[in-house]
Amino acid sequence: MADESDEHGRMNVSPEILSDLKDLFSGPGPSILFERMEQVNTVGLDSILHGIDMDTRIQLLSIDDGMLYKAMKVLLVSSKVWGGKFDLISVGSRGAVFYDGSQVWKCSISAPEEARLLEKVEEAYKGSQKNVIRSKGPVVNEIILPIEYVEGRTLESSIGSATLSPGLYQRISADVFNGLTELKKAGIYHRDIRPSNILLDETKDRAVIIDLGDATDNPDAIPICNRRYGGSDLLSLGQVMYKMATGHNLFNEFGKPSIEAADEIEKLRKSFCEDPLLQENYFHKVCKDVNDRWMSEGIRLCLAAGLGIGDKQLSCPQEIRDAAYAEVRQYFEVNR
Repeated sequence: MADESDEHGRMNVSPEILSDLKDLFSGPGPSILFERMEQVNTVGLDSILHGIDMDTRIQLLSIDDGMLYKAMKVLLVSSKVWGGKFDLISVGSRGAVFYDGSQVWKCSISAPEEARLLEKVEEAYKGSQKNVIRSKGPVVNEIILPIEYVEGRTLESSIGSATLSPGLYQRISADVFNGLTELKKAGIYHRDIRPSNILLDETKDRAVIIDLGDATDNPDAIPICNRRYGGSDLLSLGQVMYKMATGHNLFNEFGKPSIEAADEIEKLRKSFCEDPLLQENYFHKVCKDVNDRWMSEGIRLCLAAGLGIGDKQLSCPQEIRDAAYAEVRQYFEVNR
């Protein structure tokens, strides 16, 4: 039987389907979708399901025939909100993001926690934050979070292996730092700053930090998933700035794409954080690889500030964090 909406517009999804959704996004993740994304987006899921009523759709997809069908089931359940017109934007290891033409919906097991943290940012800035994504309403059925729609592409898809002009590099770097400052004021450690979690807003000419699925306000938390750009948020920013300046990952010394060398990159970065001699070597590497003096200085400054804060960012004494952020802020203000 089709799921209904109550008088307040909330979806009353059957316990069986809700359980399937939670199982999907609390497990290892729908990896098959990475292989099928191009095909799905080319054909369009809405076209695939066109003309099939909701009752029949749910009955057809109640058969567990792989992760792709489970993910489509997420769309079917969610489509009760927007009338069945949707596009699958992205899929991660623990969630998926959909767009209905005006609203973005994130389906994730961490939706309630992400909503809570976004609310903290809203409260800290009274809704005036500029560089952190906003939520657009309460969590639906414990797993679906409506979030702000940003017209544009991720930084990752924008740069590929190319480099950015100094002007664009400067604006993006300053915006991401401002977003980290907004998170810091709210007492939040993002823990997953990377090019794919930075959106370039084409309509408002800004960069926006997205995906607080791994973010935390727990003082004892350390980075858990960001193997290629991990560390404290400022350390991650330094690595992202190096990527923008060179087209390469700072710690990828392994002669293969960074996504394939993620474990080796993480191991080398951890050694960098513990070994002063290795730190000196990498600061020299930045100077050698980045010809623009201003770019090079900013990357080294963010790396050094991030090292000073450490992986347990929220356990670092407040005065040390404040001094690190103040130094980086001054750099961006002087070089604006």
